Amino acid sequence: MDNRKILPKVVVLALFIILCGVIFRFVVVDTKSYYAMVSNNAIGNNKKYEYKLDSYDKDGNKKKLKFKTKSILKKGVYLKLKVSKIRGVVKGEEISYKTLPKKVKEKY
Repeated sequence: MDNRKILPKVVVLALFIILCGVIFRFVVVDTKSYYAMVSNNAIGNNKKYEYKLDSYDKDGNKKKLKFKTKSILKKGVYLKLKVSKIRGVVKGEEISYKTLPKKVKEKY
């Protein structure tokens, strides 16, 4: 086979693999943790509830986060939210006050 015919295919394949890696990093892997306390200001429709909560990163920097759940969250519960740059909140879990970072505890 002629190398001149194979080279463009190899270059296109390599670029495709690199692009997939970059997309994977930003969509799946590259998340940042934020902490929030549920204030029960949910807006509900069609069995989905939307929350807009003041959240804080580990350094105490504030960010308003919006996300949806299938159930009403209990007022006063602390959440650890994983946030992707592109997709927003991708995961949330209930945590105790004791596990909050020090600078976040100062906010509550």
